[in-house]
Amino acid sequence: MAGQGANLGFGDVATLTDVIVEATANGADIGSAVYLEEYQSRRLQHNIPVMASIHGLHFLYNTTWTPFVMLRSVGFNLIDALHNKMDLEYFPAICALYFWINSMNCSCLRVFKV
Repeated sequence: MAGQGANLGFGDVATLTDVIVEATANGADIGSAVYLEEYQSRRLQHNIPVMASIHGLHFLYNTTWTPFVMLRSVGFNLIDALHNKMDLEYFPAICALYFWINSMNCSCLRVFKV
């Protein structure tokens, strides 16, 4: 999780630069609401998933609710086993587990009101 804020900030700068270049190329004001909304729209596509993931990890690491503790333990054991084997044959199983976890109706993700 360390450095995610910096990574998002770098993306913000790059996207804002692109939007400013586009606005000036079209002869528009760089403060035009149209271009600022474009910037906001582009960045939300990247920022919201990262924020939700970090919030979800924070929730997962700080909970003492038994089902989540067990899920966390299984996940760590799976990652440890895969890391030691460095075997990609388990990659589809990891993807399936990831999508299953994300499909759960977790109230921790409702904070962002996406």
